[in-house]
Amino acid sequence: AVGFDLYTRLLAEAVNQRKAHAESGVSPAPSPAATPETTVQLPLTAYLPEDYVSQVEESRTSLSSVVVYLGLERDLRAEGWPHHELLLMPSYDIEGQYQAALRGDVARNSIFITHYTQHDPGAAPEGCSVVSLFLSAPWGYEDTWGTGGNLEGYSTNERYLELKRRVGDAVIARAEEALPGLRQAAVHLEVATPLTNWRYSRNTEGAIYGSDQTMENTYAARLSELTPIDNLFLTWA
Repeated sequence: AVGFDLYTRLLAEAVNQRKAHAESGVSPAPSPAATPETTVQLPLTAYLPEDYVSQVEESRTSLSSVVVYLGLERDLRAEGWPHHELLLMPSYDIEGQYQAALRGDVARNSIFITHYTQHDPGAAPEGCSVVSLFLSAPWGYEDTWGTGGNLEGYSTNERYLELKRRVGDAVIARAEEALPGLRQAAVHLEVATPLTNWRYSRNTEGAIYGSDQTMENTYAARLSELTPIDNLFLTWA
């Protein structure tokens, strides 16, 4: 119900903006939906303990991700490439890779290669393959991916598109360490950034794990799905 309510409000805002633009000829100002903050208003009165409020306010959002989707005119199964998933690690320095992810440093970050057609040959036409390349990435990379935090019309922002292409190319270059010729075989390519995650999920800062995945924020120390409000639970997808 919350998801449908959010959808209807966003749709109404978009329609009203288009009407205003058509009538005045003036581009609409950024709406609240253009900011990387998602809120849900609950029609109830409740008491939240101070320690719970502090834990929520002090928690940071997790990293987001970059995913490169590739349609290949190349049959990896026929070539004998055996992997469904393959992890490319530049080293065994896990902390160093985490810091690289925070910086948006593709060369020193781990990359997951997923070969969908390994287990589902019907995911691509005969003689072709579908592959995705995943790595953790920060929301704030290059001043929020070249937007300066203004997400209104970000998908046509030239600086954003330049960064998106640059990072996508770097990810493909890393993946070619395991799959040479990957770029040449690609007949379709899509790159999703943290801003893409925010656009379609409305997760704050495009977070893929909710709150930050640090040692101090794991297991019993992590914010529980239970809340001080009866029948109100935290969840993510």
